[in-house]
Amino acid sequence: MSGRTLFIVAVLIGSTWAGSLVGRQIGNKFLGTVFGFSVGCYALGATKKQTFL
Repeated sequence: MSGRTLFIVAVLIGSTWAGSLVGRQIGNKFLGTVFGFSVGCYALGATKKQTFL
């Protein structure tokens, strides 16, 4: 895998994991995981537009 692919996978895993921790705090782990994953996707979209043009 290329460095960019590893970066994308790492960001998605990290944000999803962080979201599950938030979800555990609010009592809804699934909702937190989905939120974390969507934040990761949004962050990747934002960095992709800025750095990979």
